[in-house]
Amino acid sequence: MRRRILALLFFCTTMAMGQFNESAPWMAELKKQSDPTARSQATPYTFDEIDEAFLRYWEDKDPFAKGSGFKPYMRWKNYWQYMVDAEGNFPSPSELMQSWNKKQNSNKAVNPTSDWSPLGPFV
Repeated sequence: MRRRILALLFFCTTMAMGQFNESAPWMAELKKQSDPTARSQATPYTFDEIDEAFLRYWEDKDPFAKGSGFKPYMRWKNYWQYMVDAEGNFPSPSELMQSWNKKQNSNKAVNPTSDWSPLGPFV
């Protein structure tokens, strides 16, 4: 049991480290370019701003270099490009929670017309 818990803990920590990195070089460049008096913590960067900064950073670099960070960013981009609103803003935690509650409270059957039946073998 102890080994399983340790393996699960190891797996969770390694997966958490593989996510988007806010201290990436293109984010540092984006922070330098923005006016610190105009942008506060209440107005985070939009998806399009981050993407433009990434493309500017990678103009003169090799994206196929091993461990460069290009592929993880592209995975992050592919995941989030469908979840931002029309202005490119990321959903807030309250919006995500509201959406989750709405889904949990829906009483719709998954597929009321399915006719699956077990075929066996039964022991």
